[in-house]
Amino acid sequence: MINFDSLTLKAQLKEIVPLLKDGRVQKIQQISRRELLFYIRSAGKSHKFYISIFPSYAHCALLSQKGEELRLIEVPQKPPMFCMLLRKYMEGAKINKILQPEHERIIEFCFDAYNELGARTPLILAIELMGKHSNIILYNYDTNVILGCAHNISPEKSRERELAGTLPYIYPPKQKKLDLLKLSQSEFYDMAKSIDTSISEWLNYNFFDISMALAIDVCNNIDFYKIYDKLQEILRLENLSPCISNSRDIYSLLSFDKKTESFNSVNEMVDIYFGTHIYIDKIRKFKTELFSAVNKELKRINNNMKKLRSAMENQEKAENYRQIADTLMANLYNIK
Repeated sequence: MINFDSLTLKAQLKEIVPLLKDGRVQKIQQISRRELLFYIRSAGKSHKFYISIFPSYAHCALLSQKGEELRLIEVPQKPPMFCMLLRKYMEGAKINKILQPEHERIIEFCFDAYNELGARTPLILAIELMGKHSNIILYNYDTNVILGCAHNISPEKSRERELAGTLPYIYPPKQKKLDLLKLSQSEFYDMAKSIDTSISEWLNYNFFDISMALAIDVCNNIDFYKIYDKLQEILRLENLSPCISNSRDIYSLLSFDKKTESFNSVNEMVDIYFGTHIYIDKIRKFKTELFSAVNKELKRINNNMKKLRSAMENQEKAENYRQIADTLMANLYNIK
């Protein structure tokens, strides 16, 4: 399985933003501590926007029916506190903008809330899809003060960036990388002359938006002197062909291998890819719990069986002793 990257998010938002433009949040459900589902009405259509901040499969997607089925969604009867906070500020709110900070795995939903006096308060819901650092933060745009987080980050967990209510919201530290779109072909190949690692590692380490999976995919299928042009095309989101390997191990924005399933959109690819892995994990967890319950019950039954066998053996001995005692009692007069 591969992680969600900034380029995939950029390509996905290019498809999603027009669908959710000027939409209103109708309902919010928190499926688990790390999963949220937004019901958004836009241009006469209803959409289900799913967010997962599980470290192993942090992502977002507009859910298809198949994607929803794969996730085996069950909504708890009692909503958690963070869900209640989001409902207070976001339900009924109109989405003004959906942004992605440059080269970041972050989505920002910008909307207006209104306080008890009817005064407008611009708020932002920041969805950070960064592996083990994934989080969802609601903060005030004017004051930059956090109203609440899906989970708080204390100084013990991170010295660089605390996240909790009443604290200022700051972006994650910027990576020291280069934007390939701002680099000429000659500059790119001049830099490549001093490579002391594999080309894929070099690309991933030095340039924004090029994940290791994408770098490997390009290096394995494109001639070295055509890599620059191909990467320029990909980073501009041109001629993408989203697909998932038949083994469901990887997804790609480029279909080089015939052993893949192609999709009409990046969102559909993300929806099915991560939905499949969530389904596999949930079934695996269910199997583990089921085996544990069955083994526990078998152990209890076996212990009861041992006790019953012991009781039966004792009962058989008791019957034998009774017969001997009866014989002795019947013949007491013969004993001198």
